[in-house]
Amino acid sequence: MTRSIYVIASQTGPIKVGIASHVRRRLSTLNTASSVPLSLAYSAETEADVAAIEQRAHEILEASRLNGEWFGVSAEEAVAAVLQAAEEMAAVLVVPSTSVGTKRERVITKRLGRPPVDSEQLNFRMQRDGINGLDAYRESEPDKPSRTEAIRRIITEWLRSNGFLK
Repeated sequence: MTRSIYVIASQTGPIKVGIASHVRRRLSTLNTASSVPLSLAYSAETEADVAAIEQRAHEILEASRLNGEWFGVSAEEAVAAVLQAAEEMAAVLVVPSTSVGTKRERVITKRLGRPPVDSEQLNFRMQRDGINGLDAYRESEPDKPSRTEAIRRIITEWLRSNGFLK
């Protein structure tokens, strides 16, 4: 079953990052219980493990956690955390055209995306024994990083230990 990950914003600032099968219904439920109006800042569907993506996004935003799934960050920062979490897990997120209701929200959703970073994408092939070693490293880590994140960590650690990074 396809589930969605969402970012809901309030007028007073707190942002909620959560998951739901029916995002609009979830927004309506939250609005009923909220003293301030809430709006959908972002939602995307995925066939991947949406709970794991949500958990990783929460970890990324941990320093700004207010309570439960509510964070003291901007909608853009929350969406960036969701996108980073999905990228780390090699998950495909699909933003449905019906995921946002108002014209203003649609514009915001289109404008949001991966924030600009000073980086380049690297693509390379690796022999099977190297892949097996990489997977063993991933399994030994407490947070079970994606292959991409594991490679990033290994390279960064090696560069630091050999004096190429500060």
